[in-house]
Amino acid sequence: MVLMPERCAFWPARRMLLVADLHLGKCETFRAFGAALPIGVNGEMLARLAAAAKRTEALSIVILGDLLHAPVGVTECLIDEVASWRAAVGAEILVVPGNHDRSLSRVLGPWKMERMEPGTRDGPFAFHHHPHTIEQTFVWCGHEHPAKTFRRGSESIKLPGFLIGTSVGILPAFTSFAAGGGPCVGGRFFPIVGKEVSMPLEPRLV
Repeated sequence: MVLMPERCAFWPARRMLLVADLHLGKCETFRAFGAALPIGVNGEMLARLAAAAKRTEALSIVILGDLLHAPVGVTECLIDEVASWRAAVGAEILVVPGNHDRSLSRVLGPWKMERMEPGTRDGPFAFHHHPHTIEQTFVWCGHEHPAKTFRRGSESIKLPGFLIGTSVGILPAFTSFAAGGGPCVGGRFFPIVGKEVSMPLEPRLV
């Protein structure tokens, strides 16, 4: 599996792209409750996903949960925006439901996506939203938004990254509009630094 700076992973043998936690409609949800947020978050994220699919020539994209954020954020404008984007992306798109995907059935048709059951296996891998362990199977998942804050003196920076253990790999949130930064335990943390995935940090350092 190739870890990519676009916040996704690519399985060359299947030409399969893995992403997690897009949280589409999060900005729309916050605006519905009066928060003033900039536009463009969805467009940047969708453009990044399309570019990653094009660069890898992916035949399929598997979204490891939380495609959506909340029902109130699934507006007609959002549905139209993603449907327009989807028309230009030829890869098959499969969605493992996440805890935020309460309106998933509403968008699968318009966005030409299909549901993938949690725990679906393909070769040595299985796909979940929440971290799971399955005997003799490596599980790819999301949910935890791994990120780490690095400090030097009075300066600090938070970097998203991949948390890779012996039997579970956790992808960073694909959206840039996610705080992340929970305990990065149970594996090595591969931070994304600019346009590169950096060398891993050992568990004792994260």
